[in-house]
Amino acid sequence: AAWSGPALPGTGDLHGVALGVVAVALVASVESLLCAIAVDRLHEGPRVDLNRELVGQGCANTASGALGGLPIAGVIVRSTTNARAGGRTPLAAMLHGVWILVFIALFAHAVELIPLASLAGLLVVIGLQMVNLAHLRDLRRHREAGIYAGALLAVVVFGLLEGVVIGFALSVLVSLRRLTRVSVLTEEREGRWHIVVQGSLTFLGVPRVAHVLRTVPSGAHVDLDLHVDFMDHAAFESLHSWRLDHERTGGSVDIDEVHENWYERQSRQAPPDGKTAPAGLARWWAPWGMRGGFDPAAPPSGLLLSGAREYHADTAGRMRALMSRLAHCQRPNALFITCADSRVVPNLITASGPGDLFTVRNIGNLVPPRGGEPADDSVGAAVEYAATVLEVPSVVVCGHSHCGAMKALLEGTGEPDSELGQLGRWLAHGGPSLARADRARLRSVPAPEAMRSLSQANVVQQLENLLTYPAVRHRVEQGRLELSGMYYDLESAEVHVLGADGAFTPVLAEPEPAEGPPDVRRTASASPGTGTGPRSAEAAPSSTP
Repeated sequence: AAWSGPALPGTGDLHGVALGVVAVALVASVESLLCAIAVDRLHEGPRVDLNRELVGQGCANTASGALGGLPIAGVIVRSTTNARAGGRTPLAAMLHGVWILVFIALFAHAVELIPLASLAGLLVVIGLQMVNLAHLRDLRRHREAGIYAGALLAVVVFGLLEGVVIGFALSVLVSLRRLTRVSVLTEEREGRWHIVVQGSLTFLGVPRVAHVLRTVPSGAHVDLDLHVDFMDHAAFESLHSWRLDHERTGGSVDIDEVHENWYERQSRQAPPDGKTAPAGLARWWAPWGMRGGFDPAAPPSGLLLSGAREYHADTAGRMRALMSRLAHCQRPNALFITCADSRVVPNLITASGPGDLFTVRNIGNLVPPRGGEPADDSVGAAVEYAATVLEVPSVVVCGHSHCGAMKALLEGTGEPDSELGQLGRWLAHGGPSLARADRARLRSVPAPEAMRSLSQANVVQQLENLLTYPAVRHRVEQGRLELSGMYYDLESAEVHVLGADGAFTPVLAEPEPAEGPPDVRRTASASPGTGTGPRSAEAAPSSTP
């Protein structure tokens, strides 16, 4: 007699009904899904089917609402208790509901004797046990601790529904800020300005870009690189207006669009519909066999031609302005001596580009000492040319793991014979490296450790061999040349650098830059692999061989 069935809401109640629907959709559904994912980590039984979880919750809420009951949702406290008691399958959750129904039907009076303060204390204790400090540290490292703290404070002050909505709104704002973040890098060299804009160029980033562009003096030549995956109308208008004003005052602007031609397409026609992900260039570092458009069964010449066609289709147009400035001179930042191994790609592991590295590659990244036997002029010529003509500020010797030359030295298979006479004579230059690593000790350690030790000792030995060249030694003594050692581990794809203590340590990833002034200027560095962008052809002496 107490049940009258569902009542349709009146006109004045529609707002309350809509709020209830939103509350169930946001709070109950999200809570159930998060609860299911969290409980999955507490047991080793079957994993939850989230779609089935939502369908079950919808059916249960429909039935409960029709009977006048409260909304149904998964709760972390009961679920955690169930899992810790040994529950492993959905049957445990169903039996949990059965026991609640039995207690309500048969022991309701006894249940009412439990003080509410005890139940509240139980909820607080179990809730505190669910707080994972390691997870909070992860949130702080990912810069999302503010969202967590804001949602927590909102739940305590306003309530669960309001806290969830506020936390959701904070997440949206933070995501919007990250998705529309833009960075501006500038470099000024003898009156020529190089500006790089990266990110999503929207109206939110216009003030930052405009502030940097206003610092460019009138009449200056500007190379503007746009590496953006989106540009809205406000950003385009700001860039276009500045360009016209700068050119009217006697300056010149050369715009290179690295990723997508947003500026050019907005100037002539409609831009793309939305943000554009990198297409062919997204996997430029991958071998032919891992990319589409290449036939693994094609002959080597066919693969090379296919690669050249892809270069002309996707890259040549973007490289033309840069290469035209580099065509008549080169001013590399480093002489990079490394192995001819096909798995070692200098520009990839140093994030360098055209004009940054003067590269020498040979079997075992060896540098024969000046005047040594057997005589070799190839590497010596490159060293002297880099030091005296190009005047590079740095020389880098880079070894790597799983090196075939080092393996031949360890096994003695590179000795001269009728078929490998030249290879054997060349590997003889690695004898001092084998002596430095102590061949007897290498035989007593596992093969991978012996290979690593020999490869790293070989890098140190080649750095010493470089000092036998007067051009190198004099510039080092004058402080005008830096010698560096690197080691590339193929399995971990990590670069290690030789320290002052003689040990190789991994290079740490560059931390994400903190918020700072919009104009971040780049300075030249003598360290290997830290290119500072294309250099002005007018500022560089002619040094092409």
